[in-house]
Amino acid sequence: TKQMHELPDGPLPTCRDPANRINRSLVLEGKDLLLLTEKHWDVVTRYEEIVFARTTPEQKLSIVNSFRNRDNVVAVTGDGVNDAPALKAAD
Repeated sequence: TKQMHELPDGPLPTCRDPANRINRSLVLEGKDLLLLTEKHWDVVTRYEEIVFARTTPEQKLSIVNSFRNRDNVVAVTGDGVNDAPALKAAD
């Protein structure tokens, strides 16, 4: 299995600066989100490209909040009523 990048302890740089981003892609499924800690989210939110697949409405909202809590601009697309909470919470 592939491992996410490990970060040292301490404050993390902001991801608004492109120099602080991880220049790779990441795909996470809803089942993967259940295992993520706050420290994992600190790594996930630094990836340049991320695809979230097979997520519940609650997980979509959690994804948006995790990115916004780390000073990221968030965009969400959706086609149903279940997407409304995440769409509303996004920038």
